[in-house]
Amino acid sequence: MAEIIAKFSAEISAAPDVCLISSEGLMSRRCYSRMLSALGPATGDFDDMRTILSLRHPVERCASRYNQVVKDPMNGDATLPDDYMRRNPAATF
Repeated sequence: MAEIIAKFSAEISAAPDVCLISSEGLMSRRCYSRMLSALGPATGDFDDMRTILSLRHPVERCASRYNQVVKDPMNGDATLPDDYMRRNPAATF
């Protein structure tokens, strides 16, 4: 975590006007709050911070999840889309 915070801090400090932090790993408010606290000094140069929530249709989210699983070489998954959705019904919601 410290390595990620250091990289974020460097990128935020180098941002000229606007900095966008986007990650599915920040889905929980607790995780997001912890990250902002750790980035405290780096965010001091900005006069405003906003949280933007982007919502997607469940089919788009499922397609994205499928794409991530299949293209990730660590998973070694070559499942076809229909089979993936049958095997992972929670991914469709």
